[in-house]
Amino acid sequence: MKNVLEYKDFIGSVEFSLEDNILFGKILYINGLITYEGSTIDELTKEFQEAVDDYIEFCQEQGLDAYKSFNGKFNVRISPELHKQASLLSTKQNITLNAFVCKAIQNEIAATSREVSIVYTYMERELIEFSQKINTSDFYVNDNKFQERPFKLHVNTSRVTSYAN
Repeated sequence: MKNVLEYKDFIGSVEFSLEDNILFGKILYINGLITYEGSTIDELTKEFQEAVDDYIEFCQEQGLDAYKSFNGKFNVRISPELHKQASLLSTKQNITLNAFVCKAIQNEIAATSREVSIVYTYMERELIEFSQKINTSDFYVNDNKFQERPFKLHVNTSRVTSYAN
């Protein structure tokens, strides 16, 4: 389940107030605070997209970078046992604990990208197989030979080359 909105490389939170019976959120990872609200998910999404468009326009007019800059440093709180295991393993690999954590994060990001790639590869294979079936005269639906007017299914098999944030 996804609890964020995505639009033009921006991410927005999705929260709700039972007291006010409203959905609301803010654009994340920007310099400043931009909020939006709506009564339905569709309305919230529309307001989020309008907020992003307005924010981009404002940043362009002011000559500002729209994205928050990151300094490459953050604190990680983990259990003492996990800290110990990571330290031991990093020592065995002859790398610093910091390099070990960087490598673990890179591997997790790469794994997420691979999962998306695997799904697209599977879907592509299924579409090609389906296309081959229906482009023959021996296509059956529920054990009945397909007798409708003939048609061709053209499958674009171009690859997805990036992961959508």
